[in-house]
Amino acid sequence: YDDVREKSPDDFELGKDDIEWENDLREIFVDLVAEEGMTKVNLRLGRQIVRWGETDIFNVLNVPNPSDNSFQMFFQDPDDTAIPLWMARLNYNVVGAGIFDSVGFEFLAIPDIRPTQLAPLGFEDDTLNTDAPYAFIFDGFVENGLGGFAILKEDVAANTWENMEYGLSLLFSLGDLEATLHYFVGHQDNGVIDWSGFATFSPLLMTHPRQRTYGYSFNYFVEPLNAVIRGEGAYTDKMHIGYNPDYTNPFALPQISKNSVYQVLLGFDKNLHPKWIGTTSALITEFEVYWKHIKDMDVSQDPAIYAADKRDTGIATIFLMTDYHHGMITPTVFAMYDTEATWMTNASLTWDPDGKWQFKITQMSFWGNRT
Repeated sequence: YDDVREKSPDDFELGKDDIEWENDLREIFVDLVAEEGMTKVNLRLGRQIVRWGETDIFNVLNVPNPSDNSFQMFFQDPDDTAIPLWMARLNYNVVGAGIFDSVGFEFLAIPDIRPTQLAPLGFEDDTLNTDAPYAFIFDGFVENGLGGFAILKEDVAANTWENMEYGLSLLFSLGDLEATLHYFVGHQDNGVIDWSGFATFSPLLMTHPRQRTYGYSFNYFVEPLNAVIRGEGAYTDKMHIGYNPDYTNPFALPQISKNSVYQVLLGFDKNLHPKWIGTTSALITEFEVYWKHIKDMDVSQDPAIYAADKRDTGIATIFLMTDYHHGMITPTVFAMYDTEATWMTNASLTWDPDGKWQFKITQMSFWGNRT
């Protein structure tokens, strides 16, 4: 295993040819299953996607697989943006264990280390080009005059036993309650830029340090309301965050701080049947509130520039979806409000005439504070 070819930065830096076709192998695996009485053991080996948590929008606990943001980022099915990884996945489940309806655990061993895939960057006339979709997160390099000599390189841990990622989940169900405890040791999917090579005109490294995440998730069916309450929370130690130590000094290079991060999410789901929507299908309604706290964050930074790195983040979302003509036409509406007085809205209409072809038109807007 240690003799496998080492990674190259070219493995994670895309060009136009790399996104011309969707010809990547998604999941391929083999299951080894053993059952006896009310006990079941399943060992899955291969390239696969694992979903943790109860939300489709925020990656509070859904940390085993990084995301592919090279061609899509917002309002997508997480399974479509998740990058499959080679791993071993062991599930053990017992039905009727003591007071519980079922108990079990899941163990992950992931030797395939990959970061979040960012949008492709190009160079024209020796200058950084951010024209590709979703490459706007690097616009600051060009706007600040760094596009001519700042080169970004991914610094990803090698596939060795020492760098292996692993996770453990303990789950149980009791009546209408399902709950899970999670623990994951891996590498930070969203990289942070190491500016130490800037003075020597060396490439800037997008680093992915090792970290631990502890968390929980649950969902509970409230029968009197015919609704579901769900939630999750996570604590991550040593999350690396870039910050400006002195925003009054235009020559000060960004630094990296190691902070503990707390995240909590609570959701409420209910199917409604209002007559005014003109369909017998249910109006699927989902509400979520999300909060993130960065412990010991340096709040002396200029909030006009580093608003995204604030100590506390609060977000509320609503999602509505229904269908017409037996699922042929599906409209959706989504809205997100950030306590920084910003809004994000999305409306889409999908037409599926025969189950083979699908046509979709969508609108996405950002409102409020541009910083």
